[in-house]
Amino acid sequence: MRRVLNELAGPVCDDLEDSLELRQRGCIARRPCSETIDNLQEMRRGMQRAVSILCGGPRSVA
Repeated sequence: MRRVLNELAGPVCDDLEDSLELRQRGCIARRPCSETIDNLQEMRRGMQRAVSILCGGPRSVA
């Protein structure tokens, strides 16, 4: 899991930073690419599975 997070963290963070930087400058049309969104969703699912295994149930998403 660490390896996957390390491999994805750089490109995901770079894409998010680029999008946020452009948004701050007033360019609201630029959104993170679909690959970044997919990676974030997979990271979330992986963390939810890990928490479920470790804690014996789904984690509250409050």
